[in-house]
This record gives sequence, structure tokens and C-alpha cells, in this order.
Amino acid sequence: MSEHGNAIVSIKNIVDDLPSTVNWKQAVYEAITNSIQANATDIKINFIQDALDIKETKKYIIAIEIEDNGDGFTEDNLNAFKEYKTKHKRELGCKGISRFYI
Repeated sequence: MSEHGNAIVSIKNIVDDLPSTVNWKQAVYEAITNSIQANATDIKINFIQDALDIKETKKYIIAIEIEDNGDGFTEDNLNAFKEYKTKHKRELGCKGISRFYI
């Protein structure tokens, strides 16, 4: 522990505790939730598809793009992003573990 009461946190140990698989719907849900918690009022979601060939009827999502007009990385948000288990924006339902939560 440092003189400021901070503890060293191993990112590897945090990541090892995460689920090994994530449903794509969970990733979209988390991204939308992040936009809402960033006070966004306009959220756009694009699903980028690819097909094996033009005649192929199955298409696959190869990327998801989410664009919003939220706060972005203000100084307060950036500082909170760097702090594991931060209490920043808890009243909005933020967990404080966005980098690690899946």
C-alpha cells in the first residue's frame, strides 16, 4: 500500500475473473448503457455485415459501431476511467469497472 491508501491491483487477476465468453447482445447492451450514462440524447448503432459471397444468404456481423453525443472523456470521466471501482456516476448506475466488465 502506498502512503495515500491506494492498493495495487493486478489487471491480470481482474481479467482472469471475467467470463470467458460474451454474447454479442451483452456487448451492445453495455455500449448503449455507457452512452446513456454519458448523458447521450442521440445514440446511433451500426451493424456492419459481411457475407461469404454475393449469393450467400447468411450474413455475419463483423463489427458494431456506436456513436453518441454523450459527455465523452471529460477530465472527471477520464480520471474515473483510470480508477478501478470508482464511485463516479454511481447514481446513474455506473459500476466503476467499465474497462474490465463484460
